Amino acid sequence: MFGFNVQNFIAGIKKHGVAQRNRYEIQFGAYGDSPRFVFNKENTELLNQRLETVSFPASTIGSKGHVLQGIEREMPYGRIYEGDVTLSFLETYEYNIRKLFTEWQEKIIDSTNYTHGYYNDYVTSLDISSFPITKQTKEISLDIPNLNREGPIRPTPLAAAAGLTENVVNFLRKKDPAESTSLIPPGALDIKLPDQVNIPINPLPSYQVRLIQVFPKRINEIQLSAGSEELVKTEIVLSFRKWEIGVSEPNIT
Repeated sequence: MFGFNVQNFIAGIKKHGVAQRNRYEIQFGAYGDSPRFVFNKENTELLNQRLETVSFPASTIGSKGHVLQGIEREMPYGRIYEGDVTLSFLETYEYNIRKLFTEWQEKIIDSTNYTHGYYNDYVTSLDISSFPITKQTKEISLDIPNLNREGPIRPTPLAAAAGLTENVVNFLRKKDPAESTSLIPPGALDIKLPDQVNIPINPLPSYQVRLIQVFPKRINEIQLSAGSEELVKTEIVLSFRKWEIGVSEPNIT
């Protein structure tokens, strides 16, 4: 029999946690298809720092009443990707965010000569991700190179990050260490390298939606007032063709 049990409820919260509205991130052009004139690392960081609100899109099944005999039955006929997604940003004093999306709109339809850009040149994808609270680590092998192998040896990025530089590797493989003492940076040989390390990783999103073929449909008006000291916010309305659920791989910090 199912019934409310305080202990089971607490255990469920500890096991599965709760989703929070304030742990989110956006990224345009996750597959490298972003308009490079707009989105670089600096702009992406600015957008995430200033993003106040964003929404996951609705999921709708289109249906229509159908009668064969007797009572009408609602029958689905397809997916409907209706509506837009609105992003709200806390604006900079130079209005950099508004300028950023205005520049993007210029690539769609030029405001001077009204020429239309190519569709594939101005649409991109947008990932909207929600993250869990817990910090995540991952145990990864350093993959220390074989010192007896002939030829140059280059440590993997993880091994190098742990202190196993190319100079140290070249030194260790010498039969006569005196031949290459000049290659060793001070204190390099004091590093003790484990076979595996636990490194912090950017956590996987607990839920992620990727909007496909996105472009800025509208930049909402900004009302200024002599009698107000409210902060300026820029709202961007994005149009998209469809969306899908997906989870990105974690990045090593």
